Formats: sequence, C-alpha cells, structure tokens
Amino acid sequence: MTANTSSADKTNYNIMALRGATIDDMEYVETFGLNADLAYTPGLNDAMLDEAFRQNIDAGMEESEANKIRDTHSTGIKRLLAANGLLK
Repeated sequence: MTANTSSADKTNYNIMALRGATIDDMEYVETFGLNADLAYTPGLNDAMLDEAFRQNIDAGMEESEANKIRDTHSTGIKRLLAANGLLK
C-alpha cells in the first residue's frame, strides 16, 4: 500500500491520502490555510494537528485533553506513514 500521488508524481502525505483517498495535499493547504511549503511533506500532518489543537483550545477544551487528542492522532498518522512505507 502506498500513498496516492498527484499528477506531478509527488507523494501526498495528508491523512486521507494515506488512507487511500484521492485527495491532493494542496487541497489541504488551500482548505485549511496552511503553508504551501508543507504540501507533499510529512510536516503537513503536524500542521493539521497543531491547527486542530488550536481549534480545540479556542472552543474551550482543556489543554490536557487537547494534547491527549493530538498525541493519539499523531500516533495514528505515524502508523499510516509506516504502513505506506513513508516513515523516516
């Protein structure tokens, strides 16, 4: 199993692509207002986790709970990266 590639043969690292969906990293960058330099890098998921953490805190979640959620999802993403032969 490998992550989807874009038409430019760049590897997509977003979580949906890692799960087999045909979603380009640039779609994530544009949708969530992320730095375009993160597209096609594992750092895209870190930025998404940080954004979700900030949104959880802004919504009133306790920091400890937001950290727990981020850590859980980070572990899952690492497993997907490994399953796709992309863990470095």
